[in-house]
Amino acid sequence: MHDSENETILLPGDYIATSEEFIAGEGTYEEEGIIYSAVMGKLKLHRNEMLAEIVPVVSSPVRIETDDIIIGRVAKIVKGYVFVDICHKRGDEREITGDNYARVHISNISNEYIKDTSQAFSENDIIRARVTRTDPSLEISTAREDLGVIKSTCHSCGDTFHHKNGKLVCDDCDIVLKRKLSSDYGEWKI
Repeated sequence: MHDSENETILLPGDYIATSEEFIAGEGTYEEEGIIYSAVMGKLKLHRNEMLAEIVPVVSSPVRIETDDIIIGRVAKIVKGYVFVDICHKRGDEREITGDNYARVHISNISNEYIKDTSQAFSENDIIRARVTRTDPSLEISTAREDLGVIKSTCHSCGDTFHHKNGKLVCDDCDIVLKRKLSSDYGEWKI
């Protein structure tokens, strides 16, 4: 027996099978021995595992929650705050939609004293951060060793800075900058 996918779109609550025929998988639920669709999508039957799942036809929006790890781009720096466009959430490959604008207060940039936000970040830096609050607005922190700038480019030539002795260096332009770097700067993992 092989896997099969039904082209018919099922709606939440549609009948799929009995729990004697299949096991309720992703996108389904079981109630009183009957398996129903929990989301709108196509039915996929894994006959070897006797598993029924629904493959969504529309992905639901990504929800950002407290303690999530995100990747973002520094959009704006003002006295005391850094504003970040969130691009990605750890463990979720879907695109971030809706309200994806977060801020870092200067006190949440580092465990070390930061006098000015521009000492730690520059516009267009790519950072990894932890969500500390979602309501009434998204607030994030980079005050951990594994959080901070993961990629930065030279504003003069556009090359990516490389990490050397705790600083960012552009060999072409002879620029050396101090930033709040993640412990794995340049490795591109979330």
